[in-house]
Amino acid sequence: MGNSTDIELYLIPPENGEFYSGNENISGTLKLKLTRALPIKKISVHLKGITETQTKFNTDYMISQNGMLTPVQDNKSYHRLLDLEKRMFPPDNVWDALEGSLKPFKIHPGEYVYEFSFPTLRGLRPRCLKHHTRDMICFLKKRDIRLPPSFNLKWKELIKIDNLDLFFYSFGKIFYFVEVNIEMGKPKIWFKPFDKILRETKSIEYIPTIRDITYPDNDTEKGNNDSNSGNNNNNQNPISKASYAIGNSSSLESNVLNFSNNTDTSGLSLNKQFTNVDRSTTSHNINRSNTTINTGEMVNINSKKYKLYQSTYKLNLFQDEQEINNISTSIENSMWVEVRSKNDGFKQIFRNDPLFRRNSNRFDHIFLTCKGNLSIIKKLLIKPIRVQLNLIENATYLSKGVANENISSLRLVDSNLEEPLISGIFNIKDLKPRISSNKLGTIDENKYIGKSDCEIKLREHPQLRRLLFNEEDYKHRGNRLYSFKTCTIRRTFYLELLIDWSIKGTIKQTEVRINPVQIYCQTRSSIRSGANFGTASLNRHEVDFLPRYIEPPVYNEFPDNLVICGNAPNKLDNGNENAKKDVSG
Repeated sequence: MGNSTDIELYLIPPENGEFYSGNENISGTLKLKLTRALPIKKISVHLKGITETQTKFNTDYMISQNGMLTPVQDNKSYHRLLDLEKRMFPPDNVWDALEGSLKPFKIHPGEYVYEFSFPTLRGLRPRCLKHHTRDMICFLKKRDIRLPPSFNLKWKELIKIDNLDLFFYSFGKIFYFVEVNIEMGKPKIWFKPFDKILRETKSIEYIPTIRDITYPDNDTEKGNNDSNSGNNNNNQNPISKASYAIGNSSSLESNVLNFSNNTDTSGLSLNKQFTNVDRSTTSHNINRSNTTINTGEMVNINSKKYKLYQSTYKLNLFQDEQEINNISTSIENSMWVEVRSKNDGFKQIFRNDPLFRRNSNRFDHIFLTCKGNLSIIKKLLIKPIRVQLNLIENATYLSKGVANENISSLRLVDSNLEEPLISGIFNIKDLKPRISSNKLGTIDENKYIGKSDCEIKLREHPQLRRLLFNEEDYKHRGNRLYSFKTCTIRRTFYLELLIDWSIKGTIKQTEVRINPVQIYCQTRSSIRSGANFGTASLNRHEVDFLPRYIEPPVYNEFPDNLVICGNAPNKLDNGNENAKKDVSG
């Protein structure tokens, strides 16, 4: 900061040693060293937050301006989220006496130390909201917007890698930083160059409280409907268009770039929970029907209420013409997978939450549902041979009504189901009609035609039942795993359960998508065996961060003075070394 000025900014580390939360103060110390006298008007420390987004259109798309066709320009948006100020110099009594005068003070050489502390950010709303116009398009309603978490702090490292997906992923950023501003006075010599304002900044990572980062799930999201159909193979059927116009009925949507990115890297097994998904390894013999399945609705099944998530498509059990001729063509013979969750356990998932464990209210109730002749379906020898669970990230950036999507996949589970393990998880002989239990004895299974269920007990899998979500606190592209929405950036996740089936020697695959899912990088403070994780309340501060590290006290081996509590026969003499040794022994 110049030969005559040295600025040192120290921040007190966060309580968890990783990131600042909305419940703690951001404080520190400013040290200013001057080697000669300087005119200074004001010394202040700012806590700032900004959001930056950039969106692109296809360069082949042209618009008409002044009778000429010109390519569509990139859109950029900047939102100021936060700007808190703490004035260090001059003091309040002097500042009030100045009454707006900008006359500088001559500061003598020396070292000056200032301490500062900013209030907690819990419940604060972004500063940019007062500049939002009525027709401005955002991902959330104005009343629901709170300070978002830090995002893409290491964006410079992303663009160093020769990867187009990472390049587009770096177009959305959320920064928080502490900045020191030293406003200098005017020098006596007019032609002498000088820095009017000296600055020193230090970036921080901020993650809001659970209440502030949680967004309402009843708002409609552009792109979700597009991404809920078809397979996610980036080489065949893209998940959805990565750029689209929001609130614009023109033909811009059909002339956009496809930035959808499924990172293709070979996945591993359960030993490493988070790995990039290789979509090309999934089974390709997938037979679909034209039937649309409603998912994510509360239903009653056998007098029990569940949040039902069904396969995105049904599998036809009979394809061969000879097989079709042997059965009645008027009967639909199909199968799909249903994930039944009590109390909607998928709504919020914290780090270290169990996914397959019994009573987790997530993947502990999975059923294979078949429709058709029960006796014929049982003869098909259906069995699962492989299970995969993927976490799909959708990072969408918005600027001036144009949004770009960035979609990537993380593999949580990839496990082959082999004998004798599979026998305790699934048996097609246990397929039963979907009727009340008191009527099962009156049904002739050879003549029953309708829906039948057979449970897939993945909760009994020795590895899956021990699986905890994000136990290793994984960072994806430099960001922790958390969902959030703000004015121009939306980061959402959904779970994808893939099960490969062997049906008379043919490999087929079912896919169940759990959407929406709000995930958090914090952990719950009270996880008990058999607790109802899906209905945990956020009002009881059930989220725990990493504990603060406290240095242990230092004890001398032989202190100068010893005070003994209890029935001591005699007081020790300070000069009696033998007495000290007896006590220490």
